[in-house]
Amino acid sequence: ILDKTKPAGVQDVLEVLLRNRNVGDTFLNGTLKDLQPYLTVCGMNEGAELMAGHLSRGNKIVLVGDYDCDGITSLAQMSLFLNDIGYSNYDVVIPRRSEGYGIPKDIAGISPDARLLVAMDCGTLDVGPVGEMRAMGADCIVIDHHEVPSQGVAAASVLINPKQPSCPSRFKEFCSSGLTLLFLTRLRKALPPKFTAPSLGGKYLVLAAIGTVADMVPLVEGNRILARSGLVSINARTYAAVLKLADLAGLSGKKRLSAGHLGFYIGPRIN
Repeated sequence: ILDKTKPAGVQDVLEVLLRNRNVGDTFLNGTLKDLQPYLTVCGMNEGAELMAGHLSRGNKIVLVGDYDCDGITSLAQMSLFLNDIGYSNYDVVIPRRSEGYGIPKDIAGISPDARLLVAMDCGTLDVGPVGEMRAMGADCIVIDHHEVPSQGVAAASVLINPKQPSCPSRFKEFCSSGLTLLFLTRLRKALPPKFTAPSLGGKYLVLAAIGTVADMVPLVEGNRILARSGLVSINARTYAAVLKLADLAGLSGKKRLSAGHLGFYIGPRIN
């Protein structure tokens, strides 16, 4: 026991336990405001400004995400955001399972007119596809959480990955759906005046929470806040699509859904 303070009551016991585990009060009571320190992930602001410029010019955008739960919930957030601001000049590409994970090798042929590629839950190591898109004159934003080796990293215009050595963020364990939600908070601020910035609560939090739990990242720090806030939104019944999944999973009679329900009932259906 690191803390030798003699507790005088239940609240003191709780505070001793939190200090002994080297966590603060946000471990239990973290709110969305407590996510502010995590916005220091390298590339967030640069990526938001780059994408905002393409939105302003009305350029074709192609969104790519892996076919697992983390990739799908990341794609869904980005698609919903574009829909919410009334932007329709975009395509969504999900790799075929027979191709394996990562950006499809023929992405340049699939989307030859795209001026911006946004890859989520993939892209860090997709040297070929990213290189071909860049050679065609397209910008590439990669939002990923996989390991970043010293060599063999794709030449993205902007890499948003907390595991890259240059990233100042002390927390490295976000999955892509969590990073996508953080990125959208930056993009929301960078939007040109002709777009109305949407609220990023409700369905966005639900999707970030599902991806976070299903991808089995540690439920500490920012991940814990995302999971907690997303569960509040789910139980407020704010997103019909996920409620339908819950019904199909036999959860319609549950008064409150938990992280276990996300991980074992809803996440697998998206996978």
